[in-house]
Amino acid sequence: MAAVNDQSTALLEFLNAKGIKLGTQIEVIERYEFDNSVEIKIKNQPAFTISEQVSKNILVRPL
Repeated sequence: MAAVNDQSTALLEFLNAKGIKLGTQIEVIERYEFDNSVEIKIKNQPAFTISEQVSKNILVRPL
């Protein structure tokens, strides 16, 4: 993750609880068309799904 658009406490706490912080390498597994949620994987963790609202606020750089 390179940056976040939304600096709200709620989003930052959510990202922290999921282990997502600046510099975290995120692998996108799948984007679900029906609700635009995104399944992601972070090194050494099981894959999990984040909402469209969360994914729109995470800025990433391709590797």
